[in-house]
Amino acid sequence: MKHGGTMGRLLLLLTLCVVCLSGCTQEATLNTDQTQDNGTNAVYDAKITYYEACLQSMTEQINQMDQQIYVMRAEYKNRTDALEKELQVLRQSKAEEEDTPVVAPTEPSAGEGTVKTEKETISKKETETSTPPTEEESIPKGQKRSGDFLYCDTEGGVMLTKYLGENAYVSVPAAIDGKRVITLADSAFAETKVRSVYLPETVRELGWFTFYGCGELTSVTLPASITRIGYASFDGCGAELCLVVEKNSYAQQYAASFALRYMTLN
Repeated sequence: MKHGGTMGRLLLLLTLCVVCLSGCTQEATLNTDQTQDNGTNAVYDAKITYYEACLQSMTEQINQMDQQIYVMRAEYKNRTDALEKELQVLRQSKAEEEDTPVVAPTEPSAGEGTVKTEKETISKKETETSTPPTEEESIPKGQKRSGDFLYCDTEGGVMLTKYLGENAYVSVPAAIDGKRVITLADSAFAETKVRSVYLPETVRELGWFTFYGCGELTSVTLPASITRIGYASFDGCGAELCLVVEKNSYAQQYAASFALRYMTLN
């Protein structure tokens, strides 16, 4: 009886061990499956996050391109309208000159031709020996000169129309005659020998071809106040050109849109 009882207890212990081992194996299998599921979900989450970021970036770039196209179309429209008006004025002036009657020269009387010829010779010599026009006379009508700049008044301040100096490093003044410098006109620095130009915080706009053909230009500091940069403002500049801009400013967006080199100040 004791022998039979001992065998029974051994069989019972073996059965319990088998049951325990089976439970542990099943639990380990469940934990492994759960780990695999969590790893798969993490991969999907990472891919979803990446594609969402790419989609947002591409959408922002498309919006920026749309803005640039809108600005360029508006500038072209304004420029073509202005050119059409100027062309109309020129045609009208030409027509008025053509309508002006031309007075035929009268034949000189005897002995008069010599006197007239002598007077014309004296007048010609006086013209040739006359003094050259003064600086004020050479300045276009409606403009003034301050230092190395020509300028004219505009709504809200002053527009610089032309840089006349020969300095390689130029700092544009913030004010002239007590008025803020807010605009650089078309071709203000075009085809000059400048290497570096600093624009103050007062400047809001750059006209068309502002720095066109400045082959030696290496840097232009553009303030955050700028809200418009005209067509082809930096065309024809050297490969070393780098725009110095404020972070998240219009100038930075402009440089990025046109693949120009730039660095941010902050």
